[in-house]
Amino acid sequence: MKILFLYFSATGVTEKYVQVMKQYAQEKNCVCEVQNLITPESRQKPIDFNEYNGIIFGFPVYSERLPTVIEEWFLEHNFNLSETNGNRSTIFYTFGGRDLEEANQIAYYLLNKVGFSLWLAGEFVGSHSFNVGKGWNLAGNRPNEEDFTLAREFVEKSIDIFNGNGTLFQMNTPLEEYKPFIPPKFFGPFLNLIPRRVGDTCQMCRICETECPTEAFNADEGTVDVSKCILCMGCVKKCPEHAIQTGNLTIAALMIQMQYRFTRRSTRKKKSRIYAEFPQP
Repeated sequence: MKILFLYFSATGVTEKYVQVMKQYAQEKNCVCEVQNLITPESRQKPIDFNEYNGIIFGFPVYSERLPTVIEEWFLEHNFNLSETNGNRSTIFYTFGGRDLEEANQIAYYLLNKVGFSLWLAGEFVGSHSFNVGKGWNLAGNRPNEEDFTLAREFVEKSIDIFNGNGTLFQMNTPLEEYKPFIPPKFFGPFLNLIPRRVGDTCQMCRICETECPTEAFNADEGTVDVSKCILCMGCVKKCPEHAIQTGNLTIAALMIQMQYRFTRRSTRKKKSRIYAEFPQP
């Protein structure tokens, strides 16, 4: 069996899950390929999906949705799918605090629009991407071994599905209309979310610029184009000199928690889970 893992991982959380899943699938004698859709070039690369028995998608959830560039990729990429293998797919999401909200429905809509059949979904808790900033700490100790155990179970179920078993994912509350994501306007404490270069330790390796999913970071100026930035925090996480940072996020974190009615304690209690139909809250 040949499986393709297609995922987006800026700070490494989703990639941790992919590596655990890949290793488990290989132990089950599967041939696995992985591709991180992090750069514009990676999203333009043609893929012959019909070479694979199944596709496992893995995406973080940003502001209740898939990353903007992934939604655009689904809408703009030429998938050229045939029905030789049923185009079977499963999907997992990684999140660091808030619930998935529309992400499930949007992913279901986009997968079906381009011709994939969805059979299984999973939600896996991981360190929040904003944890790279001072004053933000949600699910900082995740994923843990319990999460990884469930991730292996997710792969085992996926393999069974790719072998021709299982039933289609049941979306009992489908998305009525797809609307592109409208980025929020930054104000007050939320301006501190915007990454920028600080200090004089930068060696101009340009990782911040070359690996930015939206080509928003300008290494020469040490700033981002706010109209393009999706706050994935990859530039902060990957900077070898720690020269790229956010501002202090303490107040922003408190405001977000109050608005969406969750706490660090409730986040610590979040459980990863697998399901074959749209889950109850």
